[in-house]
Amino acid sequence: MKKYKIKNEKIYQYNDIEIPVFPKYVTQIINLVSGTAQGTRPSVVGQLSKLFPEYVKDAKKQGESISIEGWKEWYLKKCPEAISNSTRKISSMMQKYKKAMESIEYSDIQRWVEDLVFNKTFNGLFFQDVIIGYLGNLENKPSRLSNPQEESKGIDGYVGEKAYSIKPITYKNEAKHLMEVIDAYMVYYEKKKDGLYLEVEDDEDKA
Repeated sequence: MKKYKIKNEKIYQYNDIEIPVFPKYVTQIINLVSGTAQGTRPSVVGQLSKLFPEYVKDAKKQGESISIEGWKEWYLKKCPEAISNSTRKISSMMQKYKKAMESIEYSDIQRWVEDLVFNKTFNGLFFQDVIIGYLGNLENKPSRLSNPQEESKGIDGYVGEKAYSIKPITYKNEAKHLMEVIDAYMVYYEKKKDGLYLEVEDDEDKA
């Protein structure tokens, strides 16, 4: 089976669309600011993945060819304020970004890099202490991480006398194909942007 790739530039050409030209870095900056401003959310510009097929259906029904100009005309009739509303939201946020950029010092950049390399890496990769401490607070019992001998048995920590083994959520499916047997209550975690999601085995699961 042969595989091909059509570059974005070629897609523009085949669709007979003039490629817009921007100064260097401008598109990356606008994209970033738009994300913060939520300037191109469906609530602002409409659900484009649904609107475009609707345009195609209407054009075919009226015997018109599918074209970029036809799409523009149809969209502006359907969502007359969308482009200006989106532009205003992004432009307003851009002014805030400009003000923030003017205030950034070398020391701010260094603190940001240190926070990424040290704090966020540690918090993003070392969950055992956080999870064991959290479960200890939930059960109102003393908690501790395991010693090397306990670790060799697959135990990561204790809450009271209860042993826990802490694994990423992906391990849950992998465990079905592994011969590993861990004599502990399992904790499966998934790290998402807004925090740590846990699935904690209890006595009913063990029964």
